[in-house]
Amino acid sequence: MRAVIYTRVSTEGQEAKGHSLTEQERLCKQFIELNEWELVGVYTDTGSGGGIDHRGGYQELIQDMGDKWDTVVAYKLDRFHRNVMNAIQFAEDIRVAECHLATVSGKIDTTTVHGLFQFQLFAVLAELRRNEIKERVKMGMQGARAKGLWLGTPPYGYDMSVEVDDAGNRKQRGILVVNPEEAHIVKAMFSIIDGGGDITDIINWCADNGHKSRSGRSVWHRSSIGKILDRRSLYETGTVMVDGDPVKGVQPSILMGNSHTTEEE
Repeated sequence: MRAVIYTRVSTEGQEAKGHSLTEQERLCKQFIELNEWELVGVYTDTGSGGGIDHRGGYQELIQDMGDKWDTVVAYKLDRFHRNVMNAIQFAEDIRVAECHLATVSGKIDTTTVHGLFQFQLFAVLAELRRNEIKERVKMGMQGARAKGLWLGTPPYGYDMSVEVDDAGNRKQRGILVVNPEEAHIVKAMFSIIDGGGDITDIINWCADNGHKSRSGRSVWHRSSIGKILDRRSLYETGTVMVDGDPVKGVQPSILMGNSHTTEEE
């Protein structure tokens, strides 16, 4: 039986946790020796993640299947695939080519019907686990939205709170803090509007006073200013939308008691 080894690490962290390419190869060689197979090659991928399109070693492995090897051995099943459909297709391709797959951890061996079933079952369970994690993350985000917490990039005039506890965990996840420099500009924009001006007047005021947008533009996009003006309730009373209803006071106010004038001091 002509056997080859496939090793892969997707991150430097994985390498550091004892799943190094060298260690994977050593364990696979032991497995091949115990089965008295002939080792004819080693295929390796590094830093390529779970996708197969950019895995040169994997692509070469598939091309050589049947011609140069009969059985491929990996340390764990997830070295090949993390997506269940890809894993099942991989197993089917191996079967059609009359080749086999084996793993050191889990003792999977597709030379038998039971081994093939075990391989497919493990692939399904692995994807179930990943989907459960995705669902928990999704639920966590939905819970944050239900509380009115801010997700993603903070709007102009604010930063995201970075205050942490002794353990290094953020104390107020989703709570914004006022950015004083940007808040000054936000107040001026609304003062211009309240005084009868328009977006063009705001653009000119920012350019005249050297106030650049977050992207570094001296001349602001009208759409960028429009987004700020559309968030008046947030800037005035810290209002956010929760399930389609406005809830005041969730985030800090910028315009409350605004007595700002557009004259630069």
